[in-house]
Amino acid sequence: MIDSSVYFLKKKLKGSNEKTAEHLDRIKSKVKSSTEVIEGLLNLTQMKQPRLEKFNLKALVPEVLSAFDTPAGIKATQSFPEGDVSIYADHRLLGLAFKNILKNSIEAMGGEGSISVKIRVAPADSVEISFSDTGPGIDIEDIDKIFQPFFSTKAGGIGFGLSITRMVIDRHKGTIEARSEKGKGVIFIIRLPYYFNKDKEK
Repeated sequence: MIDSSVYFLKKKLKGSNEKTAEHLDRIKSKVKSSTEVIEGLLNLTQMKQPRLEKFNLKALVPEVLSAFDTPAGIKATQSFPEGDVSIYADHRLLGLAFKNILKNSIEAMGGEGSISVKIRVAPADSVEISFSDTGPGIDIEDIDKIFQPFFSTKAGGIGFGLSITRMVIDRHKGTIEARSEKGKGVIFIIRLPYYFNKDKEK
């Protein structure tokens, strides 16, 4: 509602005082930040248990990547094993988790670099998904804080994306870790159980 009002005022006041336009832009920016905080809190406090369904994990990664308006200077590559990688998981929640990681990487690289997404069938009936980027990396003292709510290494960052991602992975009985060296990018590694049960195939 407020955002729509700002748009209306900017349209009506087009060509008038530059200071007025500047203040309206600030209001719009604050509204966006407030909306992100509210949405983040809702995601954290109202997240339901995963609704498990069988799907091919290899199809989810390109689906999430296609949702981004990736800058021309950023190259995304994917590496998957042969055949389907079918798991029982919540398609929507995993998509949200992957989206948050990719958004974090794209913003960190500032329009230039590369992202690599790999899926690997791991031992003990699990699958490993890794996301690596060529961004500025994270200080060693911050690496354990990045999954905490309200913590962000970005100026003006809200700090909800990765905490929501961790919650999603936790709800799937999986694990997530981040590895980084300052100036050498970040790699996020997710390990998920298949939730495979032959009785479900009958």
